[in-house]
Amino acid sequence: MWAFGRAFEHGKNKERLPEQTLDILMGMFGSAFAASLVHFYQEIRSFLPTGSLNKIDDTIRRYESSMSSYHPISPSSFPNPFYRIPETVKTSKGHTIKRPGALINSKELYLMDAGMDNNIPFYPFFREGRDVDVILAVDLSADIQTAPHFDRAESYIKRRDIKGWPTGAGWPKQADHSDNKYPLGSCTIFDSEAKEEVTTLETDQTEKERSVTLAYFPFIVNKTFDPEFDPQEEEFCSTWNFIYNQEQVRKVTGLAEANWNDNIEKMRYVLKRAWQKKRDARLQSKK
Repeated sequence: MWAFGRAFEHGKNKERLPEQTLDILMGMFGSAFAASLVHFYQEIRSFLPTGSLNKIDDTIRRYESSMSSYHPISPSSFPNPFYRIPETVKTSKGHTIKRPGALINSKELYLMDAGMDNNIPFYPFFREGRDVDVILAVDLSADIQTAPHFDRAESYIKRRDIKGWPTGAGWPKQADHSDNKYPLGSCTIFDSEAKEEVTTLETDQTEKERSVTLAYFPFIVNKTFDPEFDPQEEEFCSTWNFIYNQEQVRKVTGLAEANWNDNIEKMRYVLKRAWQKKRDARLQSKK
């Protein structure tokens, strides 16, 4: 990050500037207002009258291409540090990866809040070389049953050719008719076989698959902690609230701690199982 914001060409720094200040970076990270018209519509869709949705949805579908690229408020722009770097690069394992032309031929990068596209930041964990075995997802989102965060994650996965996002991850599609208020508990485990398709010039074969486990902690009531505190109904837990008093902070942090304490044995099992799989694979490779 020390050189982000400086002009680069062919991978070499062209000017001397101090690193970007934190307030500039925070403004970029949280710039949801710079979203496209399609993203704006997706955010407010759940608040619109049901009778008007079909007509608006049809209009969005017909003009999605142009509306997806139109931003009423322009995203922030920075010099592109990848400008005119080599089109191909060798990996440590000898593969040649081709970089996107749109990335290396543009002088500027236009960046905005990535949550408008995908509010579940799992993708860095699935990149080649990370070799992640277990993901602990502690959700602090409002309206988690109705917001399409997991649907967007699945859409992102398809665009990136990532195979095996945990089956059934997120809230059940069908309504739960049991006596429980929510269909998921304080921690739900989703298993998968996840891999990334790496585009190379030599081969289009995926090098390996790895087992990835997602432990999902939703932001819902925990009766063992405080049966009267349900974050999905408390006004101060809304996405639009930015001010918390001491008691509210205590409730939120206390809930997270209680959810973890209630599932310690479950997490020990998940982590031990992941370790055993890696150990077994290592021993098998030595035979």
